[in-house]
Amino acid sequence: MTSSSIATVRNILRDPLPGKLFVDTNFFKSMIFANNPAKESACKYFLKRLRDETENNPKFLIGFNTVIYYEMYIALAHHQLKKHGMSKNIMISDPQKLKPYIATIKRQYDLFLEILKGLRKVEISLKDGKLMEKILETQTNYRLQYADAFHLGTMFFANEKDFASFDVADFKQIPGINLWCAY
Repeated sequence: MTSSSIATVRNILRDPLPGKLFVDTNFFKSMIFANNPAKESACKYFLKRLRDETENNPKFLIGFNTVIYYEMYIALAHHQLKKHGMSKNIMISDPQKLKPYIATIKRQYDLFLEILKGLRKVEISLKDGKLMEKILETQTNYRLQYADAFHLGTMFFANEKDFASFDVADFKQIPGINLWCAY
């Protein structure tokens, strides 16, 4: 990593993509929940770029921690509860209230899996204590929320520095990374 005091911001829509790109869950959530035409357009173009790069560059990989699958489940369930005026805490206090939304959550989860299909992925799971140590170091060193620390710590564990996220504010203070975003 470089000694830069802040992240280098790269434009995911225009700049040449790196050989391996770690991706934040928010890109996938934005593709499913697009409620902003500009963000929806950026997501579609980003996905097209990822698919094109996968097809044309045999070494190109999308990287992420397998916690992304759990995060998507939680995000989909929270979205349905919020959409119907309920608190996300109901998932713990009264999980039966999710029952009417199971089919919708499953459809959305299948869409997420379809988005991932066709991309060459490196999925890093939590089977290694050194990975958890790197995640905890990342969380405490940069004062990140746990989900952000999982993604960034996994990237650091893989000795990579290219991270795509719509959460520029959360990651722009991280020195030495290339932060890929749509703006």
